[in-house]
Amino acid sequence: MRVKRSGMDMTAGSIPRLLISFSFPLMQGSLLQETYHTFDAAIVGNYIGSGALAAVGMSMAVNSTVAGFFMGLSNGAAVLVARFFGARDRASLNKTVHTAIFLAALMGVVLSAAGVLVTPWLLRAIHTPESVFVEASVYFRITFSGTAALTVYNMGTAILNALGESKKPLMFLVVSVVINVVLDLVFVAGIGWGVAGAAVAVTVVLLLLNVRLLRVFTADPEVLDRVLSGVILLALYRRSDWSRF
Repeated sequence: MRVKRSGMDMTAGSIPRLLISFSFPLMQGSLLQETYHTFDAAIVGNYIGSGALAAVGMSMAVNSTVAGFFMGLSNGAAVLVARFFGARDRASLNKTVHTAIFLAALMGVVLSAAGVLVTPWLLRAIHTPESVFVEASVYFRITFSGTAALTVYNMGTAILNALGESKKPLMFLVVSVVINVVLDLVFVAGIGWGVAGAAVAVTVVLLLLNVRLLRVFTADPEVLDRVLSGVILLALYRRSDWSRF
């Protein structure tokens, strides 16, 4: 993995112009990130019903909490990345990026496993009605299984931002929102996977985001493409009985 110089040089030029140019894509990205579960809820509610809509809605607060925690962690790592980038300390910069991505992936895997295991307890803790308990459990467990993709995505975005690059993450996010809507329609309205289809759509999009972000850093992008293809095909192959989640 290598760190390529990208984005604007925040150490030279007009400070107001740099701040506006850098922060505007960040604000747009923050708004777009909230649309994933909004589109899930809209499509699920329209094509399945109120029970499925409630199941998806139950997850929003939990998912926002998890995402917020890892965004804070990623921003902490970004401080070190920005420091070494500004100091032109290439060796420390590469080491910091490698460590940050590894820790994000490791913590994501641990949280994914824990989340899948504690889903029933968590749903009871937030007083999930019995009428939507099964659907909510399916949605929670599938989305929890993709937590590692979420944590690596947050870390990768924070690193790019620390390098002065805020436009690429926004472009990736815009494309991913469109893909998410298309996959929601295919999996929910077309194939009829129910709430599981909405959860799978979000997870697949997060995997695509991860690969696109990591291609910016990785010396051999084809390796990432092959890994992604294998993961997605395995997930879709095993989709026959989502109630086992």
